[in-house]
Amino acid sequence: YYDFSGYSDIAIGLAKMLGYDLPQNFNRPYLSQNVREFWTRWHISLSTWLRDYLYISLGGSRVAPWRVKMNLMITMFLGGLWHGAALHFICWGVYHGLLLILARQGPKTEAVRTAAQKVLLQIGCFHLIAFGWLLFRVQDLDNFLDFIRGWSHLTGGTRLSGVFYIILSLGILFHVFPAQRLERFAQWWIMRPVPIQAATYGTLLLIYAGMTLEAPSFIYFQF
Repeated sequence: YYDFSGYSDIAIGLAKMLGYDLPQNFNRPYLSQNVREFWTRWHISLSTWLRDYLYISLGGSRVAPWRVKMNLMITMFLGGLWHGAALHFICWGVYHGLLLILARQGPKTEAVRTAAQKVLLQIGCFHLIAFGWLLFRVQDLDNFLDFIRGWSHLTGGTRLSGVFYIILSLGILFHVFPAQRLERFAQWWIMRPVPIQAATYGTLLLIYAGMTLEAPSFIYFQF
């Protein structure tokens, strides 16, 4: 998520420097309470295109219920195929098609939920999405099955450093922190003197340069 979201933010920032305003492409997707909400927050440019030019063109939700299900499945199938003509991408698209179909079987209007209920729904939705990412990131379905077998035996995997867990924890906190407070902090930070901002950014760049041995390429560049 941060790989692709960060790449999008860099593109938005560079465009802003050149005088162009690009739309937001991610809106804290892992706070979604269901898969339908997730697709309004994740890769918004692609999900909007799929909705406007595929789903609605096929009839959207203004057709018979069985046609709505078919439209969802066709849209997500083609969304998976767009990422590559490989079986695991197709399975990823079909998986999300099934999740969206199941999500539509819920109540039409959402009842008022308690904070605890919202958190449980967010956790459940996150795990459904995360499981689907296995299909997206593996090389093939055999690789996917190897992951599943590894879970059953709790074997394999990579030992991660303490620095990784610190960065991961900071990333999670940043993601779940209330948006209004982040906006207020951003406005406060913009008003700080330029030398303070420059010194802070310079320090962060030095820390990053000292921690990074090799700059990895963005995952989404392959698409």
